[in-house]
Amino acid sequence: MGSEVFRGDTFVERRQHPRLPMKLQVCYQTLEKQDSEKVKKSVSMDMSATGMSLRSAQEMFTHETVTVQLFVPAMEQRSRMSILKSCPEEHCRKVTILSRVVWCTVAENKCFILGLEFLDVSLDDQEYINQFLQDYRMPEPNMINR
Repeated sequence: MGSEVFRGDTFVERRQHPRLPMKLQVCYQTLEKQDSEKVKKSVSMDMSATGMSLRSAQEMFTHETVTVQLFVPAMEQRSRMSILKSCPEEHCRKVTILSRVVWCTVAENKCFILGLEFLDVSLDDQEYINQFLQDYRMPEPNMINR
């Protein structure tokens, strides 16, 4: 595969770690555009110990390298986590992760969905993410529709 964007139901599951649906605040930028004006904000759609997906207004191509700043809720905020609501940045730990675009699909309203693989995370931050994912509990189905 080269620098193409997937435009259909061509996805084959290859993940080692299951992704959990969740909304976390995210700032990201490609390495080629490392200046503050190029930083984009988004919210994650799902996450695992080794990757995540998020919505993007800009199209990205496979193998592009992206710096991600992920706002992971502090321990005392985790019980308040919801699949429908993200935690405010001031109650989170900012984790910086070097990532790679694994796939990009076109979504509604000229939006794109990016699949990112984590490439470089400090050991301390990886442990923090792992603990967060262990603490995270999916809401019961009847709680989602309230």
